[in-house]
Amino acid sequence: MKNNKTQLIYKKTVIAVLLVIPFFTLQAQTSIASPSTITQNIQDNISTKSVGLSIDHLISQTSKVYTKPEAEKAVRFITDEIDWQTLYTSGNWSKVITLWVDLYSNHINDVFAFTDDFEKISKKITDPTQYADFARKTAFALTRQNRAHYINSIAPLVRDSGKIKDFNGVLAVYMQAAPGTYAPELIFKVHDNNVVLKSKEMANGNFSQTMLLFYASGCGPCEHLLMQMPDYMNDLKNKRIRIISVSADPDENTFENKAKDLPWEDKFWDYENIKGENFQKYAITGTPTIFLLDKTGKILVRTSSLDEFLDYINKSK
Repeated sequence: MKNNKTQLIYKKTVIAVLLVIPFFTLQAQTSIASPSTITQNIQDNISTKSVGLSIDHLISQTSKVYTKPEAEKAVRFITDEIDWQTLYTSGNWSKVITLWVDLYSNHINDVFAFTDDFEKISKKITDPTQYADFARKTAFALTRQNRAHYINSIAPLVRDSGKIKDFNGVLAVYMQAAPGTYAPELIFKVHDNNVVLKSKEMANGNFSQTMLLFYASGCGPCEHLLMQMPDYMNDLKNKRIRIISVSADPDENTFENKAKDLPWEDKFWDYENIKGENFQKYAITGTPTIFLLDKTGKILVRTSSLDEFLDYINKSK
């Protein structure tokens, strides 16, 4: 009886030891591992479970030719999963931003989705220094890939973020055709001749200001605005505001059919439409877009709303 009891105690002791050993082994391994290693392991595990990706995996495949679904999967990981504050000090900051831009501009080709994701990432980056560097590296990557329309699309978000005080160097691209800056010149080809309109000369003679109107025939909001314009012509004339319209119509016939009914003199067509140099210099990503320039060519207002434009000129007089 005593021997049986002793054997039972022995068996229970062995079982208990076997159960406890893995716990102490795990604790020992954890205590040996550095905090950064543990954090990276957790991050990699979460990343793998969520989308099957990790930062190291993406960086190691920068030369990979992505299919569109693969690129979309990768940008979802970069936009939604990455801790951008941690990324800033990781050594992979520049590489990830460059890859993210490349995935959008060369594989997905969706400026609207890019703008939405840029805004999501911007909200995550609260530190002004980090945000300025994010905006700078994004602009640099987009400029190298000749994606001016991507820069133009995110420029209002960068300007309105309140996180950047000095738009110097690469950051200056975000101030293109922004209120407070001088408007770029416009160049049109008319009957095989170049017509150059310099902003400082637009409101020449008896004009005091210039209304620049970028539009496209067939664009719903543009058509509505153009229908309203005759109602305000006398008021604009009395305020000595010169009207210059620039059309993004696909061909000259479409432009001329619309322009002949517009009740002002200065009507131009950019044969390269919204992708042309004039639209790019003014950072136009959609129509209508209206500018108010002062006598010297400085931009006072930039808006897509005729009501907002009219409110400004009525309050300033």
